[in-house]
Amino acid sequence: MKKMITCLTMLSMVLASVPAAGLQAAAAAETAVTAAAEQTEAPADITGCYFYQKLNETTGAYENAGYLTVSENGTYIYQDYAAKTTTEGTVKLDPKVYPDGTAVPWFSFLDKNGKAWFGCYGAADSNMLTNGGSQERLLRDNSSGTENQASEADLAGKWFMESRENKAGAETTCSELTVDENGKFFCIFNPTDGAAGEGTESVLGQVTLHFEGHPDGTETTVYRFITEDGTLFAEGTLADDNMSMVLASDRTATMKRDLTVRHASSAEITGSWVLKEMKNAYKPAEGYSDSGVITVNDNKTYTYCDASGKQSAGSVFASYELHPDGTVTIWYDFYDSNGTYWIGCQDHLDKMNRNTLYVGKTAEQMLVRETAVPNDYGYYDIAEMPVSGISMKALDGEWKNGDVTMYIYNSTEQEGLFEMFTDEEGMFSSGRIKIQYQLDQKGKEHFYYVLYSGEDLYLEFDMTGELPLDSLTAKRDDTIRFVRGAEPYDADSYLLYDMAKAPGCLSARALEGAWEQNDTTAACVLTFSDLDDVSGKFRLVGSNEEGIADSVTEGIVKLQYNYDVYGERTYIYALYVPDETGECTQIWMTILAACDRPSDTLQLSNMDISFRRSEAAQPHKYTNEQLIEMAKKDYQKSTGILPADAHSMENYGGTVTVVLTDTNGKDFDAYTVNPDTGVSERFSDKQTVNLPQTGNNSLKALLLAFSAFLLSGFGFFAVRKSGVLRRRNNAQ
Repeated sequence: MKKMITCLTMLSMVLASVPAAGLQAAAAAETAVTAAAEQTEAPADITGCYFYQKLNETTGAYENAGYLTVSENGTYIYQDYAAKTTTEGTVKLDPKVYPDGTAVPWFSFLDKNGKAWFGCYGAADSNMLTNGGSQERLLRDNSSGTENQASEADLAGKWFMESRENKAGAETTCSELTVDENGKFFCIFNPTDGAAGEGTESVLGQVTLHFEGHPDGTETTVYRFITEDGTLFAEGTLADDNMSMVLASDRTATMKRDLTVRHASSAEITGSWVLKEMKNAYKPAEGYSDSGVITVNDNKTYTYCDASGKQSAGSVFASYELHPDGTVTIWYDFYDSNGTYWIGCQDHLDKMNRNTLYVGKTAEQMLVRETAVPNDYGYYDIAEMPVSGISMKALDGEWKNGDVTMYIYNSTEQEGLFEMFTDEEGMFSSGRIKIQYQLDQKGKEHFYYVLYSGEDLYLEFDMTGELPLDSLTAKRDDTIRFVRGAEPYDADSYLLYDMAKAPGCLSARALEGAWEQNDTTAACVLTFSDLDDVSGKFRLVGSNEEGIADSVTEGIVKLQYNYDVYGERTYIYALYVPDETGECTQIWMTILAACDRPSDTLQLSNMDISFRRSEAAQPHKYTNEQLIEMAKKDYQKSTGILPADAHSMENYGGTVTVVLTDTNGKDFDAYTVNPDTGVSERFSDKQTVNLPQTGNNSLKALLLAFSAFLLSGFGFFAVRKSGVLRRRNNAQ
């Protein structure tokens, strides 16, 4: 007990000898450590974006080595410029306490495995964090701060170097120099004299930044081009307009930006994109399936969520591909979190398109903005065809507007090429034509055929999405109207659907009978026969000014439907003619079908022709079949020859021509007959005969002459002249 009292007395004497200030400092340090330990998230004063910089001991300047983003929830993302890798992790606050009791915040950056990547102090200058030495630092990327905002991306693009001295001291001219978003550069320069290609040099390297301070507190950014072997290739300062660079005094070169190459930055594709893959590379018309969503952030990172919901992340960088012809292609390269290349998208973002990127150099995969944005002219590209019966393929061919001829060719579902010519001057414009849409104030889509020459808007045509597609009218000027040339439609260019039965009030039977052209100067009769509800036959006979039939086109008519650009079903009567194989696969003309059509008028496409119901459409005394049999018997009675076959056609004015054919199907004689009286004229001898009386009537009538007709390879008015019959008559 005595020993215990002695110890307590000694302890009290020691405590009494400790200064009061020391006890307060110790207590404050313990409190600071305890409070700091309870804080696990990065404080608000270090959230934001930073350049991770390393000291170049040779030059004495700090150079950007990466980019760091610190979030409010205590996480970070770091991108290494050189390795093109991404590191993610958390920020932990570990205060360091000095003997005097003061606590200094120390921020430890730990990767996903908890391994320390970087540690730094919070300096008095809130724009800079340091590791306590002079080798590394974080410099805040904040436009409101005082730090220099320059980066390697300032030089992204293509440049020309006017002159410099190579290693041998010879003056050279640089043809191309490209710098990507991360400061990687590639340069080709050639000697100003000597044979082509002789002395050509190429240089690869990295752009670094050097900040030169001035007494007034300002800084000048010097861009240094360091080659792969570590030597200084060039250095200089960027002009205020970013269009040129003045190189250092020991180099006699100037660099000027090539304005034909757009500045590339991953910021161009910030936002969410749907990754689409072609369902069948051999059948592109089958379309695309969605494989996931890529979200590109404004700090050069991305996240990807595939169709199964699995997520991954990485970095995205803009780069340039320099071609031998001097042209440049912009790419967006995606690297996963391990720095492994994943996919690359070829840039197609220009004045015409802001919404589509192709993966690789084919269209088998592509990125489509999840929320589309318009191009510079207010148009949106379509990722897939609108619900419409007309694709760009349906426009292929010749179009006329006065002395201007437009050819549309090489079309896909969505776009094609065009060339315009005048009769005297030849071609004066060419480019691409695309199906695109605009949104009205209510957000409704309106589709157009849009022509671009280069990246410039050239002409816009209304797109109704309805057949007949016989004319193209300018969007803002209806006096600019192109009409289709003389080729029939390729039915494969239209998304037309057959029907097993007619819908509601529609029926092809409504076309039954003869229709006369609504033009007193012309003479065409359109006749429909053998009709059911959805199909039948047609024949169009054209006559000359004297009323003599001189052309014929025949084929089948089908009631079909398609969809307009608003998804509404529309119906047409499509007139099909045979192709070179004899199959009716080409659409010759079309007629819009509706419950009130046909009434008394038919409007055909391809030509500005309309028809009215023929007043002479009443049944005649003799049918065509009866006239054919009577003509065959009369010819046998008159010549002793029974024709192998015969066919008929109706002429303008109501007469009927019966054509006699031999066993080879060749025409050799004909009768022109009045179907109400049976009076006719035989073509071979110009004899007038009364077919019902087999030639006993000698009445001579002036009737219309005959021409035999064949269908041309294009399905249009092909004329077979009467020379065949004339030669047959002369031979007899």
